Amino acid sequence: MRDLFDYNILLTSLDLSNFESNKVEKMDGKFYHCSNLTFIDISNLVINSNVDYRGIFYGLPSSGKIIYNKKIISEFKNSPSNWEIIIKNE
Repeated sequence: MRDLFDYNILLTSLDLSNFESNKVEKMDGKFYHCSNLTFIDISNLVINSNVDYRGIFYGLPSSGKIIYNKKIISEFKNSPSNWEIIIKNE
């Protein structure tokens, strides 16, 4: 899953709320330089402690909205700055 959407300038919105991620080993660079991506829903993402999340949000626009769930917000210490962060309670 590493660099899955990297440099995809056509993406503006991603709903990954039903994304099955419990067997993923690498997520670094997932949204790397998606310069028009301003909405990401990863509210049901399953966190694996062995997964590399470095640079997952690098190169995103300066503003947007991201939806996390309460269980994973602590894993993303480098959330996009100036983005609206919504935490979905489960």
